[in-house]
Amino acid sequence: MNRISKAPQAWLVVLLPLLVTIGTPDTALAQGDNQLWTAWVSHARLNPDWRLTMVLQDRRGDGGTTAIVRPHIGWFASPALSIHQGYDWVPRVGDKATRHEHRLWQQAVYRFGVGPVKLIGRARLEERTSSTGDDWGLRGRAMVRAMWALPRLQRFGLVASDHWMTNLNTTDWGARSGLDQHRLFVGFAATAGKKLRVEAGYLRVDLFAKERT
Repeated sequence: MNRISKAPQAWLVVLLPLLVTIGTPDTALAQGDNQLWTAWVSHARLNPDWRLTMVLQDRRGDGGTTAIVRPHIGWFASPALSIHQGYDWVPRVGDKATRHEHRLWQQAVYRFGVGPVKLIGRARLEERTSSTGDDWGLRGRAMVRAMWALPRLQRFGLVASDHWMTNLNTTDWGARSGLDQHRLFVGFAATAGKKLRVEAGYLRVDLFAKERT
């Protein structure tokens, strides 16, 4: 049995979408929201190829609070490619009720660079269930993220991500088959030491198949 070769490493990521715009293709006016997203990430290497990761996220906005507890294991096939299996517990606390979502998921992550820009591509398949229904829903997710460290200011950089989500079936708890969400983020990033990163910017969220709550 492999022993953990290095003590767990953890850091805190604070995301400050200064303005979050949420809309649908059918709405003429989008809604603005100020949100604070925080994430705590811890890694433990089992051996050079396998890694355990725990992610804790907290997202607070005018519409309520969403938490994500995300343990997963990853196999690093190469410095560029990794494959992951994970689980999410997602409680959502709103004005009317608290809803709990559970997700199993599999994902592939590919890392590469183009000049000074670091790029990450991620593809994920989720199997989801909710406390408000009995069905299992399938959802595919694809994301590309770009990071560029500013010349002579290595602790500061620009960041952008493009994230698409598509429901593959319809469920009795409200998921609708078809395009679900699109998230576009652009902003700035600052690293304070080795274990803290702050990102601030603009997040555009388009909802295409809004779920019932």
